[in-house]
Amino acid sequence: MSKEKLESEGKKDPFLIEQILYTADESPEFNEYLKSREHLVARQDNLSEVTEDKVLMSGWHVPCHCIITRTPEGKSQAFHIQPNKAGSFLTFEQEKALREMGTQKASAIVSKGIRSWFGRGDEIELENMHIKLERVVDVDTSNWWRLLYDPKTNELWIDIKDKKVLKKYKGF
Repeated sequence: MSKEKLESEGKKDPFLIEQILYTADESPEFNEYLKSREHLVARQDNLSEVTEDKVLMSGWHVPCHCIITRTPEGKSQAFHIQPNKAGSFLTFEQEKALREMGTQKASAIVSKGIRSWFGRGDEIELENMHIKLERVVDVDTSNWWRLLYDPKTNELWIDIKDKKVLKKYKGF
């Protein structure tokens, strides 16, 4: 494993803290972090429980995207979004939970890969739910990636499998 501070890329993305290259099939640091911390998982086409202190994890994504929400009181929740049989992006449970987060004046960070369907219509949908979109993190792959968010450190980690790189970002 090698760590690199990204001077040039950091200028492009001021939220990027560092990237860690690895040779394994997936990031060992990501896996170790999950083992050492209590975490909640937003499985495919689902959502996590709301938490104030547990790590949120979502993956593996390809065309899907992930929404991390956080209220001013520090409650966070993860949503693994993909088109469903009804042709909508959100399941009934996801829409209900996002609307609830909106009543609490939540902000959101969306992470999406190259093949994600997330677009302007989805941004408007979040706005209509009274959720402030802080930013979109573009994941530079059309292959598998996964994400974790730690509310205690306010860091977002993205493990990009085909690039064999773990990218760490500032959160909210």
